[in-house]
Amino acid sequence: MPLKDKRRADTPQVVLVTAARNEAAYLPEWIFHHLYFGVSRIELHINRSQDQSEEIARTIASHVPELTVYNADAIDRQHRVGFDIQLAILKAARKRIARKAKRGDYTMFLDVDEFWVPTDIETPIQQVIAAAGHPAIAAFGWLNLISDLEPFAATLCPELVGYPDRLVKSAFRSKITVKDFNPHGVRPLWPFTKIWNGNGRKLTWRQPFRADDFFLS
Repeated sequence: MPLKDKRRADTPQVVLVTAARNEAAYLPEWIFHHLYFGVSRIELHINRSQDQSEEIARTIASHVPELTVYNADAIDRQHRVGFDIQLAILKAARKRIARKAKRGDYTMFLDVDEFWVPTDIETPIQQVIAAAGHPAIAAFGWLNLISDLEPFAATLCPELVGYPDRLVKSAFRSKITVKDFNPHGVRPLWPFTKIWNGNGRKLTWRQPFRADDFFLS
């Protein structure tokens, strides 16, 4: 399916945010993988990289308008005991995205070694969220690969071997009021509508769950 068909205007717009340091070897695959699977826009925050991460990212961005590259060194210079640079970058990005987002838009956080993958290796994330009824939060299970032993090999291959982790990664409504959040998801202020886990079940914070669509790590 062509890229332009996967990111239709009438489906939820999903903004993907990441903080990256010394990830030059992995950025191209990660960027184009998620654009192919329906992500509307990517915010890439480069901090204290000693390789060509920023140069490569900006070269791609010059040809791909859906990619925006930020230099996050200024935030990183605030380093102090207990300071979490990744969380600080994501917090600032979430607030900025929320101000500009439309009512039905979503935000998602991922590391560069994490890939959102639909179970059918075809359906874009926009359509997955739409089919779920546009939940406040869509949580996806985490598959830790043990079959990725070859350095710099492509992430998707004919056979993926791994084990599911209890953690999740989440896409959440950009406009929801957040009580707390971390790189795995958000905790909105009460009341909120529902959390969806990939198989249509409604969830509460106390219920264990496993998504059908997943992340590779």
